[in-house]
Amino acid sequence: MLRDGDPIRLVRFHRIDPMPREHLARWARELETELREIERTLDTEAPRFATDYKSPGCRLDHLCRAVTGPPLQRIVSVYQRLLPVKCQGKAGVERGLLQFLVASGDAALVPLWKQVLDFVAERDPFSNVRREFAAAGLAGMARNFRSHEAWSALLEATAHRTGGVQRAAVRALGAVYEPPVPRRLPFGMSLVSSSRPGRKRTPASAVLLPAEVISALAMVAVESDDFLARFYARLILCRLGHHVPADPPNTAHLFEMSYGDRSSFKARFQVRSDQSMDRVLLAILAALSWDHDHMHAFYMSGRCWDERTQLPHGELSDGDSDLVHLDVGQLGLRKGVKFVCLYDFGDNNKLPIRCLGLVSVSEASPSYEILSQTGAPPEQYRW
Repeated sequence: MLRDGDPIRLVRFHRIDPMPREHLARWARELETELREIERTLDTEAPRFATDYKSPGCRLDHLCRAVTGPPLQRIVSVYQRLLPVKCQGKAGVERGLLQFLVASGDAALVPLWKQVLDFVAERDPFSNVRREFAAAGLAGMARNFRSHEAWSALLEATAHRTGGVQRAAVRALGAVYEPPVPRRLPFGMSLVSSSRPGRKRTPASAVLLPAEVISALAMVAVESDDFLARFYARLILCRLGHHVPADPPNTAHLFEMSYGDRSSFKARFQVRSDQSMDRVLLAILAALSWDHDHMHAFYMSGRCWDERTQLPHGELSDGDSDLVHLDVGQLGLRKGVKFVCLYDFGDNNKLPIRCLGLVSVSEASPSYEILSQTGAPPEQYRW
């Protein structure tokens, strides 16, 4: 159901008319079959799930819809058994169950989502995804069902000691007030419109937010030790038309860029904090001696094609979000933060960038400046 893997897209779904009775009976039988198969696997001495289309998670993906009553209780029971288990193929099955729980939006799930946010296991690659589902579940209840308990739990999670939980909670809190548009509507659900059809909100028209939400986002934007948590908080404040914290005036960020593993070329440059990311691109191209004749994007997570951290935000995505511009000094950059610039979507030139810190500059200093270079810059076209 979630082809791009982003649970936040479930926040804007709600239940609509049920299936015809004969279809519903068949759906219930198929769901119970998958849940029993998961339980049988968990009962073995060494649980192991398939990782291909034979996985119960793959079939749950196609069965997913909002559920209530006994079916929901069954899913919760199976999920609580699965959560502490470590085995092959668990991630796919867990994802399938979590999608049911998030789509259901049942207020009784608030304690479960709190448990999931606090759950910690060693060497758990699924931990951040699990936290995103938990935060999305709370956001869906807060937005679609006006659950104050879910809203309070989400607000509390923005101050969690773990950066991954903060990150998930901040994105979900933003989705309560400005959810993104999903690419694909799951069966049995419809879209909750946040504005009039065909009407786009301009960045200047601020969305009215509770004072607690503004305070929580501002605190994360400034004080969080997790860069992506700071970035998401600033991005949401900007999208909703509120003040975004910025670096002091007459400062600049130092950057170091390289050209992947194919070249020994490196360059250091500085960009004033009050300049847009376009100046970072111009500094990169100047250091490489390349022409500025292709599309580009910055991915602040360091993963190319990650729409969640893409800058310019909204320009290359399928959503209805307005294009968001943040200056360099509004991104929450600190020494050691790494991100990537993808230049020329045909050749896919991946240019890793590392922030070296903040320095003071004079008011008359240029918008960007190349400080040093090592190695020969690669050719722009290698064909």
